Amino acid sequence: MLHPTARISGVPRVPKEHLTRPRLLQQLDVETALTVLRAPAGSGKSALLAEWAGAESTDGAWVTLTADDRTRTSFWSTVATAIQEAGLVAPDSVLAGVPHLGAHATDLQRVLVRGMHQLAGRTVLVLDDFEHATDPRIAEDVCAVLRQCAHLSVMVATRIRSALDDATVALTLDRTTIDGHEFLFTRAETAELLARWGGADGAGDLPPEAVERVHAHTGGHPLMVRALLMEARTEGRPLTDESHLDRLSGNIVRESVRRTLAADADGELSLFLLRTSVAEVVTEPLARLLSGAEDVSAHLHRAEALGIGAWLPGHRGAGLRYHPVIRELLREEAERRIPGELPALHAHIARRELVEGSPLAALRHALAAEDDDLASRVVMVCASQLLEHREELRELLLGVPLSRMRHQPFLAGALGLTLNADPWQRVRAVQYLGLAVWGGCGTAARGPGPRRSSSWTCWSRWRCA
Repeated sequence: MLHPTARISGVPRVPKEHLTRPRLLQQLDVETALTVLRAPAGSGKSALLAEWAGAESTDGAWVTLTADDRTRTSFWSTVATAIQEAGLVAPDSVLAGVPHLGAHATDLQRVLVRGMHQLAGRTVLVLDDFEHATDPRIAEDVCAVLRQCAHLSVMVATRIRSALDDATVALTLDRTTIDGHEFLFTRAETAELLARWGGADGAGDLPPEAVERVHAHTGGHPLMVRALLMEARTEGRPLTDESHLDRLSGNIVRESVRRTLAADADGELSLFLLRTSVAEVVTEPLARLLSGAEDVSAHLHRAEALGIGAWLPGHRGAGLRYHPVIRELLREEAERRIPGELPALHAHIARRELVEGSPLAALRHALAAEDDDLASRVVMVCASQLLEHREELRELLLGVPLSRMRHQPFLAGALGLTLNADPWQRVRAVQYLGLAVWGGCGTAARGPGPRRSSSWTCWSRWRCA
């Protein structure tokens, strides 16, 4: 329940284009000991907390952390000072001495508990940009204070995981966690934001098809959606005109990603992102295979913190999916900077997708690697599953030049079968099926091909039966 009087000191301004999201607001409760909002940059964590805090009647203080607050002593000095400036404790309170204790405190945690007990009544402490608090003892202190001070609640906004996310914390404290996936706009929220700001004059009704395209293109990431809106307004292309959607390239986001890659001093993160961008979903084992990096977990969490991708809930192996606009840019950069590595990277993914039971993805990557033998193996092993996706299979195989198809009877035969399902493509289908038979016979005449030719003959008879 939101209240009309704001009493939390230091609450920042809520952005004009902030979208109120009741489904997230209702998860914020001052009675909960610890609330963790963990999502990439631009997800709307701070705006959500500012909206809630600006209407909350409970006393409290808002603290925005910086890189200077990474150590235990500097962190608690900043927090204690903010509490004092908010007038939540008396000038001679225990917390007043915390900034002066520094490294001399023999039992800082005990001092903090005593100081927090001097807070008058229910108090909420909002810690924004908590990713800067890198000293692991900080999380231990926060949990210790919350366990012993029932009148205190802490809300944390961070880009990365911390010790506060540990499962053991929930054993001793009431904790609410709102992660990155929950911060993604739903289609209804995307539609609401576009309806409010997508027109030439700041308002307009968008057709459902336009909303769906923007949502799919951005993956629902708030920063991406707003960047497209900003680009549309800057270039005078209101989204109410659907023709303008094709002309939006995400230039603002793309420039931001280019600056991120340029700022990578040693180039390790940049190379990691370029190599892994060929995958649709990046798991730790796959990232290790593609990148050759040692600490892939650190790179993946860094990519999440920068807003490059979001973790998929429940995906096997905790997969990170790069946002569509960013993935497109990374793939363009990969084509420019590491073209010689791409065939091997696609081949690695093709083999992995085949093992994991995703034949269509396996075939797509095998063809991208221009490894026709691998593509033929995928078709031979997974013919039944592939032919359940006739249209996608046909589009993939039509991209293979005829000069290569002549030597791959399984590819030619699969394409012939997909074309044969269309009455208007029967003549073309016969041509490819004939090419498959010719290719199979030619392979048999060359030596080790009898087994392959026999396999093709049995497979084609079975499919045509």
